[in-house]
Amino acid sequence: IFLEAKLLIWLSPLHRESWLWSCPELEQRPYAIVPSPIESSQFCDMKLAREGLVCVTSLFEFKGRKRVLQWARDHPDREITCVGGNPLPGEPLPPNCHDVGQVPSWQMNETYNKHKAFLHLPATPQPFDRTVPEAYLAGCDIIGNKLIGALSYDWFRSREEVAEHCGNSSELFWEKIEEVLI
Repeated sequence: IFLEAKLLIWLSPLHRESWLWSCPELEQRPYAIVPSPIESSQFCDMKLAREGLVCVTSLFEFKGRKRVLQWARDHPDREITCVGGNPLPGEPLPPNCHDVGQVPSWQMNETYNKHKAFLHLPATPQPFDRTVPEAYLAGCDIIGNKLIGALSYDWFRSREEVAEHCGNSSELFWEKIEEVLI
């Protein structure tokens, strides 16, 4: 399917690089790199008092459970709020990790705003990881690694650029589709 596609749409430079590593013949296929759409206006710095770190769905194995828990053990003085639930409730979390379960999407901006930093250490290359730019737009510092697709963009250096690129990605997606269909 990939080799016959009229256009491959990757969510980040890392997303494309990861696929080219396993399927180098995709190098010659037409492609576009379009970030995940984010309603940028929903994420802003609310100027709340901030403390500790927050992570979202990081207790899932592929999202970096072992790395996040090791980071927590290595930094026992840093409080970590874990959003998204613990898929292994029988496995105890370090004392500085607090599982708050699911948080509705409409409460995420406030959740990010209560924390100084966003912790995300995936174990495998992630195509984009929209929670990273959401937290960044909400004013969090990012503690991450090189497996986060969103961080592979050269424009992920200012909140204004992140808001612009992620906020306009739906339009860019359809522009790229129209170019192929015409």
